[in-house]
Amino acid sequence: LQVRKTDKGVVLMEIKAHQGNLNSEDVFIIDNGNEAWQYNGSASSKDERYRAAQFMQNLESERSGRCRTDVVEQATIPPEHKIFEILPSGPKKDKTRSSSKTQLSADLSKSLYKLSDKTGNLKFGKVGEGNIKRSALDNNDVYVIDTPAVCFVYVGNGCSDQERKNAMTY
Repeated sequence: LQVRKTDKGVVLMEIKAHQGNLNSEDVFIIDNGNEAWQYNGSASSKDERYRAAQFMQNLESERSGRCRTDVVEQATIPPEHKIFEILPSGPKKDKTRSSSKTQLSADLSKSLYKLSDKTGNLKFGKVGEGNIKRSALDNNDVYVIDTPAVCFVYVGNGCSDQERKNAMTY
């Protein structure tokens, strides 16, 4: 995961696991199951570091303390650290792609899922993909919008308590 500061705040984005994707401007979470590391780039902001620390704390909690976590600094990490054994060497992200191509591929890989208890039981399923319009969302249900970079959860004003309580588990 890459923890990056944007115009809209600090976001966590899933990226390809390659050593070449590590940079000094951001913070990265490297998750290896029972071990996870917070890799702080030397020029990363305090907000990125704080958000990554929150994520790491939640990760450890979700795994009932069975996940060992550690924070490493770009400036002091030795080249033989386990992170570099786990992450394959690889190219940096291709930043030469045009924004229109990137937007087109992002639109094609969006998926919309709906969580509803209209029938009395909670049901979660895919209801759309590609270009998703705001009109596809009903205020009486919960929706998960999954994109390649980030996942959004929409909780409608009229959704039930059961839907609201279970919104984040999906």
